[in-house]
Amino acid sequence: MRLQIFKNFISYTRETSTRDINWEFFKRTPQRVGLKPLAPAHLRVREDGQGGYEVSWIRRSRIGGDDFEAPEIPLGEMSERYHVTLIGPSNSRETWETTSSKFHVTAKKLMPHAGASSLQLQVSQVGSSGLRGYASQIRLR
Repeated sequence: MRLQIFKNFISYTRETSTRDINWEFFKRTPQRVGLKPLAPAHLRVREDGQGGYEVSWIRRSRIGGDDFEAPEIPLGEMSERYHVTLIGPSNSRETWETTSSKFHVTAKKLMPHAGASSLQLQVSQVGSSGLRGYASQIRLR
């Protein structure tokens, strides 16, 4: 009879009849998905009147975000950081970083995409572990 116990990514195989312990190593790369921040919610876009856009969102938290009576949910990370990515035609990308839940896409930032009929904006929170979280996406035009 063989008994296998998995602990700390090492497989221990034990033959119970002979009481001989054989080691079998295997490689596994943890994905750390439990450490990734959740995607921001309620992305909103409004034109700024000068050819740009004001984008805002509500952050979400993996830790303590269930308190519906609190005026704002706790951050759950060491600092508040977001990656904002503008996705243009033919999947071209420009990325910026911001420390608030608002971002101003100026007309100057949109100049390389002046003739584009479709632009998407993606927002993801950066966690304390350095992992970029899940992204939310909204269409600018």
